[in-house]
Amino acid sequence: MRHSHSERFSGRFSRFFATSGALYFGIAVASLWILSWFGSSLLHSFLVEAVTLISFLTIFVFQRSQCKEMKAIQIKLDELIASSESASNRMIKAEEAPEHILDQVHAIYKDAAKAAVAEDARTGSINTSNADVLMEALHEDLIEAEELTEELADTMSTVKKGS
Repeated sequence: MRHSHSERFSGRFSRFFATSGALYFGIAVASLWILSWFGSSLLHSFLVEAVTLISFLTIFVFQRSQCKEMKAIQIKLDELIASSESASNRMIKAEEAPEHILDQVHAIYKDAAKAAVAEDARTGSINTSNADVLMEALHEDLIEAEELTEELADTMSTVKKGS
């Protein structure tokens, strides 16, 4: 499989900053920066600009890398949910739910886990039917919102044609 230049660059960049060498490089640059306060203003200006530029680029590279890793993890979790007979498929794409819904589902699972610990349930399943009901309602709302959006788009295109 062939990767784009930006993907290879961001991968190498991310891997470099996760090494001890990057830490030593950062310490060396910070030391030079501190020493430049007492010396040449040209060196100090160069170091300030270099550090600013590297920091700016690092934000975007790390964000891209993190998003890619999160997508991969999400795909793996979705696959596990889809392949498990006892798991609710409504949890697939839970990351698209509003935060308050996720908080409610999290609280349900947290309570179920506490109940399982209290019962010393080492086997068997925990009851998460409330989370399933909550996610079902969310999916129904999302489907309804998609239908309303399509209706609105059809209405808008009809209005444009009539103009």
